[in-house]
Amino acid sequence: MTVLENKNSIKNSNENEVLILLGVKNGEPYISEQIESFLSQSFKNWKLNVIDDHSSDLSILYIKKIFNQKKNLKRLKFIRKPGNGFFNTYRNLTLYCDSANYYCWSDQDDVWLKDKISFALKKLRSLNSSLPVLYCSRSVIVNEKLKHKSISNNLRVEPSFGNAILQNIASGHTMIFNQKARELYNKLKIPNDFLIPHDWLMYILVSGVNGKIIFDEYPSVLYRQHDSNAIGYFNFKNKYFNFKNNLYKKYLENVIELVELNKNIFNKDNVRLIKDLNATMETTLLKKLYFFFKNKIFKQTFFQNMVLVFLIFMNRI
Repeated sequence: MTVLENKNSIKNSNENEVLILLGVKNGEPYISEQIESFLSQSFKNWKLNVIDDHSSDLSILYIKKIFNQKKNLKRLKFIRKPGNGFFNTYRNLTLYCDSANYYCWSDQDDVWLKDKISFALKKLRSLNSSLPVLYCSRSVIVNEKLKHKSISNNLRVEPSFGNAILQNIASGHTMIFNQKARELYNKLKIPNDFLIPHDWLMYILVSGVNGKIIFDEYPSVLYRQHDSNAIGYFNFKNKYFNFKNNLYKKYLENVIELVELNKNIFNKDNVRLIKDLNATMETTLLKKLYFFFKNKIFKQTFFQNMVLVFLIFMNRI
């Protein structure tokens, strides 16, 4: 697929202010390119909030230096809250950041295409702002030197809570969400030993309250792959690690506990679905398979669903 830049960028407006949320952890090798891609956005009415997760390099100095050189320090704010790991960094960013109409999570080592914000806002503004709304997209997978490798998967089926129970559909660095989604996200009670990352959690939440989800088939980010990625794109080593350590089952248990802890937030039908799912987990394999099929709890691709059947038969879900 050819990566297209949007030629009809949205006009800047005070009523569409965007806040970029950036977590930093020893990002010195790549942080400058990411910051420059913010400054090159065709949509100019944005600000940046940053949490530093105990960096021991010059990342923060580089960020300050670039904004100072561009005479744009008014856009920049550091949140004096601890990071303490990947999930907590983005949890605290979303909890303690400034107010805006829309929020973008960002990694420290990627590069945004220049119309990322503008193109997303054109779609987001068409939806009812009283509902929680989430925009996400595909990514261009690149190596350390930004050389093209591939493009992340397109959706085969529409986003849904049944799908969100089992998997995320997009990386957090592509996500833009509105104030209503942020409010609900910040109200969530998080279970102990919670393993689900912040972006998957947002997909679970917005789909689980019957909010609106936009998945854009056109990539918005150059997703850099290198040895220090906090998560990185799909590889079989990660999948084997998840299988070996029984993480697929733990993820599902996390979702069940999350919804049970937050019954007052999630849609009643989805709360009931999770209650029935929890009861089904102790039944026979065939009853479990039938429940998943009947309630449209599925993954995106045929291959992924065949793996899901295998995991169920192996009692790994």
